[in-house]
Amino acid sequence: MQAKRVFLLVALTATLETPLVASIRVAVQAVPRRTRAVRHSVGQRLMWIGAHPDDEGLVVPIIANECAQNASACRFLVFTHGERGDCALVSGCGDLGSLRATEMMKAAALLNADLVLWTFSDVGENVDATWSAEAGGHEKLIDQISRAVADFNPTIVYTFDPNHGSTCHPAHRAVGELVLEAISQERSPDLILIETVAIFAGNGIEFSSAAKDAVEVDVSDQWDYLIRDVQAHTSQFTPQQVESLRATPIEKRRAFIFRSPLPLQPEYTFHCDQ
Repeated sequence: MQAKRVFLLVALTATLETPLVASIRVAVQAVPRRTRAVRHSVGQRLMWIGAHPDDEGLVVPIIANECAQNASACRFLVFTHGERGDCALVSGCGDLGSLRATEMMKAAALLNADLVLWTFSDVGENVDATWSAEAGGHEKLIDQISRAVADFNPTIVYTFDPNHGSTCHPAHRAVGELVLEAISQERSPDLILIETVAIFAGNGIEFSSAAKDAVEVDVSDQWDYLIRDVQAHTSQFTPQQVESLRATPIEKRRAFIFRSPLPLQPEYTFHCDQ
């Protein structure tokens, strides 16, 4: 979760009247302001695909119970070690990439999730071109992603919305684009895109949706897993930021979701300059 010091929560695409109901069997509870509670059915295989260690914080409040308690098979695929990110430790981070890789392993273990951690360069520009060159060409990069998805055979894949990447980080947006391209060549796991943005304000975190028409999801019952996930990434989050999450009021413990393909004209309220 890099760039503009923005932390991300989650977003799954679609309205509850779409085929998403059949695939993840959403349980809707009567709560205010069209907020929904999401429960995955038994036996789902859940996959998160992100750019950096700690990006998984986007999906943790959505899938934590299924992965950690309900024996769903879960896997995190992370493209880079995040070696060019910031360091939040007063004492310094040394080899940041190695440190963040270790933190990512701890975070995956928290949810009993498998971890596939690739070693593409942590870049903030020309991302597709850089990763394609490292993979031996764009087609080979897409094939690598497709094979990684096929190897796990997920029923649901979560990743970034390439329109904004939730922070406008170019690597987030590139991952979203690449996954969309790779998944289109596969036999259809459901693809869920992230629409939640959480912006740091001093030591606090303010949450909002990236789109007016995203579905609001109540994740209050899994919020503690988000706190524990963030605590695993000590190089990226200060104790004050962890406490800010802990102090988030129950009614604001929300994620926002869309299902791919996106609505014909999504009403985005969060935009990137480019």
